[in-house]
Amino acid sequence: MNFVNAFKRGDLCWSAQFLRKLGGEHTLYCRMEYADHLPEMFSGTSITIAPIDTHPKDCIDLWIGSGSNPVNWYSEGCPKDLIAFLMKFFNGLGFGEVFTERHQFLADYPALLPAAMRGPHGALVIDANPESSQCPGYVPEEMDDLVARLANKHSVKTVKGAGMSFSEIGRRSQFSEFIVAVATGPIWPTFNIWNKETPRHILLDGIELDFGIPAEIRYHTCVKDLRNSLENLCLL
Repeated sequence: MNFVNAFKRGDLCWSAQFLRKLGGEHTLYCRMEYADHLPEMFSGTSITIAPIDTHPKDCIDLWIGSGSNPVNWYSEGCPKDLIAFLMKFFNGLGFGEVFTERHQFLADYPALLPAAMRGPHGALVIDANPESSQCPGYVPEEMDDLVARLANKHSVKTVKGAGMSFSEIGRRSQFSEFIVAVATGPIWPTFNIWNKETPRHILLDGIELDFGIPAEIRYHTCVKDLRNSLENLCLL
């Protein structure tokens, strides 16, 4: 079966999780510049990826804002509970209840299997630039300053400029004491079945990420608010 998603890495992660749970032989047509993480996510499946400009007309659109689907991000009023919405969206595509529990959205592909990590891993920082409007309070210079302050007190691994794959980010998250993150594409592999308890401090406005896991998640609308929270927790 043919599917298409014209959007970026975060959206493609949700599409990939849906196709993995759906099972079967499928092709996902997407923008290849945002698809570098998909081969590992589709490892061991019969799912292939192809350039979006080659997609046939019969493709099912997996973008959550697509007007071709009766349930979409906008028809639902841009809901605050993202995971509940994703369950409703994908279950409304005509394939039955593919998702019945929130935790089924946790990444679980083989490349994320825990592996021995060398050295201390105090804080993992997802400091990649947000590519949508979910983080209006993100200021790169303020985030860089926050990372520098964290490094004065903790061993810190950042995503920006590190060249880590999505799977490397997900594996490293399993060995981190806490995660500081901008809610953008590279955050998604940190939500995996081997990492349900690591505390997270997330820059995200108006949306919550409830995967049904015990991890404490704190949300912040701007970097200043994030910094103040970390100071109050004696993490800075």
